[in-house]
Amino acid sequence: MISVSVIHASEGLKGDLTLSSIVVTQREQGGSTSSPAARADRGRTSSKLRWGKWVCLIILGCGQKTCAIESTEALPGPIAEGATLAALSRSDNHRFPNQTQLVTRSSIPPRSPPGRWRLAPPEELENVLLRLSHILIRHDGVKGRSAPFDFTGWKHDGEGQAKSRSDAMALAEQIAADARLPRANFAELARKFSDDATSRDLGGTLGAVRADRFMLWPQLLDAIQATEKGCTSPVVETDYGFHIFKRLIPHAEERVSGQRIVINHDAAPWGSATMGHAVVHRSRQQAWDLANKVSHLARVDRVPFSELVARFSEHWSVQDSGALGSWSTLEASPFPVQLDLLGRAAAGEIVGPVETRFGYEVLRRVPAATETQIPVTSIVLRFSGSQSAEASEVSVHELAKRVSDQLMLDPGQFEALQAKFCCKGVVEVVREGSGNPGVARTVRGLKPNEIAREPIRDVSSWMIPRRLDAAALTRSAALNVELPTPQSPDQNHWIRTSHDVELVQAFATIARHASGELNLEPQVAEALTRTLDLRGKLTGLNATERVALVFQTEAAARNVLGTHLDAFRKLENRYIEQQLLSR
Repeated sequence: MISVSVIHASEGLKGDLTLSSIVVTQREQGGSTSSPAARADRGRTSSKLRWGKWVCLIILGCGQKTCAIESTEALPGPIAEGATLAALSRSDNHRFPNQTQLVTRSSIPPRSPPGRWRLAPPEELENVLLRLSHILIRHDGVKGRSAPFDFTGWKHDGEGQAKSRSDAMALAEQIAADARLPRANFAELARKFSDDATSRDLGGTLGAVRADRFMLWPQLLDAIQATEKGCTSPVVETDYGFHIFKRLIPHAEERVSGQRIVINHDAAPWGSATMGHAVVHRSRQQAWDLANKVSHLARVDRVPFSELVARFSEHWSVQDSGALGSWSTLEASPFPVQLDLLGRAAAGEIVGPVETRFGYEVLRRVPAATETQIPVTSIVLRFSGSQSAEASEVSVHELAKRVSDQLMLDPGQFEALQAKFCCKGVVEVVREGSGNPGVARTVRGLKPNEIAREPIRDVSSWMIPRRLDAAALTRSAALNVELPTPQSPDQNHWIRTSHDVELVQAFATIARHASGELNLEPQVAEALTRTLDLRGKLTGLNATERVALVFQTEAAARNVLGTHLDAFRKLENRYIEQQLLSR
């Protein structure tokens, strides 16, 4: 018999399925498959839907290839890629299932299975760099217009007609199906359909971002871990709407440098805080028009870019001719989208306008330069826009000057004053293009262990930096491009993130299962239950103390278990793994 393997079928699918989205193979009477492609895909089958002699296998994955139809029956002849099921069904002898029968109906998009990244401590996600694009479909149940995965208050006015949740999911499923076709252009689909105004015109690109940025949406990381690089994820729902992600193949490692011209507007959350001069008020549309004018001057009129930076840029990087610094393509940066776009450009090429939290940016790639990184530690005095006179920028500046004068008389007070105001022992790295150029310029002029003579204004604080010796630079952990897949759960992480009641119930359950599965003698089972009873023992303990208590309890349990210790550890790890994966 013939089987039709459909890569995707969903409630929102419209129009004819094409042969570029199916694999048709010959199945012999005994059930074996003669097609090598079908044999390779056999393990990826997730479900079967039957219509008479037809069997449709829904396959999860991407990059599937169209095979020729093999059959002992007469066929309409060779089938070209792009032929539709409807066209094939017009043959007198060959009827594919009616397309509407390929629809699966659900009000919730199917979730990817919990990923094993959940077993790792959260800090491991800080060392994972994911290069992603996405398409967002909003619906009328989404509150606000926040930019996705941004925590700065970046918002956009509503665009287009609001969709119901069911219509939005149907559209997202249709787009996901289209994105899996072999010749699909994800960037064009994003430009056409995405409701994320911050990435839509860029083809949906989010750049290379640290995985911990998505910790609030574990279902998103599950979908990404289940998606191969170069492939498209299933539909994922978050509080922003429905997403389709594409895992982009990481850039080859190289250093990327650039310049930027920033055109601010009133809706850019970080624009006014990082302007190089007085605040300019303009609408988003006015900023877009001006940014396009600047881009034209750079591309077409060939006006020197540094001259345009001086004339138009409204960001404090104007002090360094708009420098973005020098960054590795395999390095987390504050500018993931800008660097991703520059990484595709040739030296001297103009990119943009690009919308960011600073406003609209016009970028230019420049030859990568060697960069110096300087470790510093600072006394930070924060101000706010509140009505409190003590918290105002002027009042805090006066306090910072008094602290600075005190340090000039006695530099030995630095640690004590740092502990009093902020950030004792915190070491930061100053580098060109990252942060306030005034800080970088001041620090470069200091000798190791020298303190700045005057406080420096940052976004919402006055700071007094002290340059440290280069030995204070810690070697950064190597970044991975895959989410972690630990073989066993991180017990420390589980203990720290579990409530007291959860831990009490967990160890009671572990003791009960151990008694049965390990065939413990009654007196051993009773002793183990008493040892693992944590009731009343965790109250008032901080996270570190809770971890220590649990480890002490387990050490006592080991003395009880004797020869059953290894089997108990496996049982305990299995239970903890189940708990972490089900969160």
